[in-house]
Amino acid sequence: MSGNGEFESRLHKIRERFVASLPERIQEAEAAFAAAGRTEHEHIRDGIEALRFFAHDLAGIAPGLGFSALGQHGQLLEKCVVECLDHGGSLDEANAREISRHLEAIRRISHGEAA
Repeated sequence: MSGNGEFESRLHKIRERFVASLPERIQEAEAAFAAAGRTEHEHIRDGIEALRFFAHDLAGIAPGLGFSALGQHGQLLEKCVVECLDHGGSLDEANAREISRHLEAIRRISHGEAA
């Protein structure tokens, strides 16, 4: 196998693993968001931090694998989450709507639907 063909084959396998991992990772992010919205203030930060990690990871990895729309929503989600963390981990209604919107877009894109 040529160097270029081997690279393409490895990249294809990485993409497949990334795509296969998305449903579970999205479900975990949605669960963290739901938990952050219904727990006492001191536990909200844990859910928000889990969302930040998911969003940061998605924003960094997805574009390099050819999933620019996922990366864009990951970046926007991370921005919303960082704003929450900058305000002491509080989750106001506007941020909650934005986070929900980006999670929904990520879920839809991962299922091959338009965002």
